Amino acid sequence: MKHILSVVALLISLNSWGQDISDVYRYSSNVYSGTARFSGMAGSIGALGGDFSAVSINPAGLGVYRSNDFSFTPNLNFNRSNSSYQGQVGSDNTFNLGISNIGLALTFSNPVRQEDIGIVSFNFGIGYNKLRDFNSSVTTSGVDVASITDVFLEATKRVPYADRNSLSKENSPFANYNSSYWGLIMAWNNFIIDADATGYISHLANNDIVFQNRLITTSGSQGEYALSFAGNVADKFYFGGTLGIQDLYYKNKTDYSEAAVDGNTGEFQDLNYKQIFETIGSGYNFKLGMIIKPIHSLRIGVAFHTPTFFNLKDRFSSSMDTHVYDVNTLKGYSMDSPLGEYDYNMVTPYKFVASLGYILLDKIAMNIDYEYVDYTVMRLRSGGQSNSFKAENDQISAMVESSSNYRFGAEYHEGIFFLRGGYAYYGSPYKQGYLNSNSNTQVFAGGVGLRTGTFYTDFTYSKTRFTDENFLYNGSEGVVNDKHSQNQFILTFGYKF
Repeated sequence: MKHILSVVALLISLNSWGQDISDVYRYSSNVYSGTARFSGMAGSIGALGGDFSAVSINPAGLGVYRSNDFSFTPNLNFNRSNSSYQGQVGSDNTFNLGISNIGLALTFSNPVRQEDIGIVSFNFGIGYNKLRDFNSSVTTSGVDVASITDVFLEATKRVPYADRNSLSKENSPFANYNSSYWGLIMAWNNFIIDADATGYISHLANNDIVFQNRLITTSGSQGEYALSFAGNVADKFYFGGTLGIQDLYYKNKTDYSEAAVDGNTGEFQDLNYKQIFETIGSGYNFKLGMIIKPIHSLRIGVAFHTPTFFNLKDRFSSSMDTHVYDVNTLKGYSMDSPLGEYDYNMVTPYKFVASLGYILLDKIAMNIDYEYVDYTVMRLRSGGQSNSFKAENDQISAMVESSSNYRFGAEYHEGIFFLRGGYAYYGSPYKQGYLNSNSNTQVFAGGVGLRTGTFYTDFTYSKTRFTDENFLYNGSEGVVNDKHSQNQFILTFGYKF
């Protein structure tokens, strides 16, 4: 079953730019970033609060503030990927600068508070926290009898042999950009796919071997603008809510190339097939949380996140360049697709977060977060041409399940100096028997801080590791194993007033 479903998914990805389970999961699985303090504890701060990035986990943490606070956090990302395919290993890397947090927390004390009872303060917060960084570059190479031309040949089953001339760019009924046919249209017009008296044929002969290369470059990020409110009751109970307005931009450029090796008998010489895919959009969600402090050293936090309701637009295009022998003459062909666009909606999972915090000797703060995410409720909605996404949503129901995430963090301080560390584990939502069922994400983090009465500075190094299993083309050539390492250097400048 793993093999068959992966074949179907990649046939779709090579010949169209449809929305599928990978798109929904990409925007539903957040590996939280934010301030250097927050990241230095691997995002484990749900019961401790007192940090602006906590509003994306448990908004009640905003109520812990006793003064106004402004934070600004730039970061440097160094992302490295290693791709293993048929015994060959390729590596690539990217650098990028960004902003992982900017936030303002305002505290309004209750002027008529009675001692030890009642409302101590109300807090308001507005700002931005980064949820995910999409920057990466992955190179995969190999030599095989399997070829991308086999995928295009398989796609000819969608066009009856008697209707083959409809694929010609001069009279194609798909010229208004029906994206599901454009890979095949370009392969036909570039003479990768042809026809003889018996049916469709490939110009790559049986058992011919090709050099293969695939370069996938992704960029963009997903972030959340948070509007938060919180309250402090008797320094024992904190409550809060956040309206999260998310924005995202994701770009994927995939370059497939193949070249014939010496001794091949077919007319095929080489091919370069490029795809560009972009998603832009925004969404909103709500978060509610509370923190209980039964004794001075113990904090208990719970929070609920609604699904994020996205409005998205996909943009996609492709191009193909080929060289094919015509008798003994090498001829070159080239073709570009039109630019396509597609609007649709998406619903991500809801989340429950439970947190436990402990203060030891007023010098060590420790926190554990448990996060439950029900990926089975992810859905695509309201596509163009009245698309109900039934097939895609059925695929989601069949392939994923709920998942558990864990975050552990600790902070030690001596005077104005702080030392932090953290670890996070994000479980895969894919059921056993499917690709990536064991592709979990781990975060390792450590940081330091310097805090005076007014100004503070925090620095963190965070390393995120995860793997991805996929097929180069259609599943016949073996599994590609990609290992990703995202390294972040995070620096926060803060001011309390």
